[in-house]
Amino acid sequence: MFQSISTLSGYTKIAVIMTGMGADGSQGLIELKNSGDVTAIAESEATSIVYGMPKAAIATNLVDEVEDVDKIAETILQYV
Repeated sequence: MFQSISTLSGYTKIAVIMTGMGADGSQGLIELKNSGDVTAIAESEATSIVYGMPKAAIATNLVDEVEDVDKIAETILQYV
């Protein structure tokens, strides 16, 4: 999904990486960040049921914010 969105230009984008297995979102996040104005938010380990995807995203050093699940919507609103 992030790879597809990375091809869109002229938009400010917010990417949210939440609980899940695997690291497939990391490559998409890298492409998305390289494509322009993107804010990345990852769910914290404390509230993730499965910390795989957020952990992999954070490991890219491209995540701007790490938040508990109940704070993600509030954080998104700071960037809108």
